[in-house]
Amino acid sequence: MDDDMAVPELWQGMLDLYSARGVPEACVGVQDACDADVLLLLTAAILARSERQVTPDLAGRLVAATAEWRHEVVLPLRALRRRWRGRLAAQSLRERVKALELEAERSQVSLLQSTLEAASPLPEAVAGRALLRRNCLAVLPGARACLACDEAREIFLDGVAARLWP
Repeated sequence: MDDDMAVPELWQGMLDLYSARGVPEACVGVQDACDADVLLLLTAAILARSERQVTPDLAGRLVAATAEWRHEVVLPLRALRRRWRGRLAAQSLRERVKALELEAERSQVSLLQSTLEAASPLPEAVAGRALLRRNCLAVLPGARACLACDEAREIFLDGVAARLWP
């Protein structure tokens, strides 16, 4: 496979996107309002930047590859960390849980990376906000249809688009 057909490296791409002003808040907003898997959304964004389309089949494969890990490991760690926010007696433990949550997310990203590599070559598309929207909606099939979710999704798309195409 040539370099321009290679699957993009997800973890570093996610760190790059997440470091942009406003993106962390937008990620938490869409995660909370829409019950979205931010790692799937960031994967969709990285693929859009790389001119790759998330087809319904690929979206299903990505979700299937990570759903059990996310529900059994990532989400319980996140819930515990959030419950302990502001509890002084639990601060040290909370920091360790936070580190475990990050490690669990990195493992989830490895599952996403492997799934993309197995699906390669990925369909090409023209990079831009329209592809970003299509890719993100492909990995949000169960997103709640509500004003808060719609607003959070738009804030996420705006923040990520500004980082990808300044």
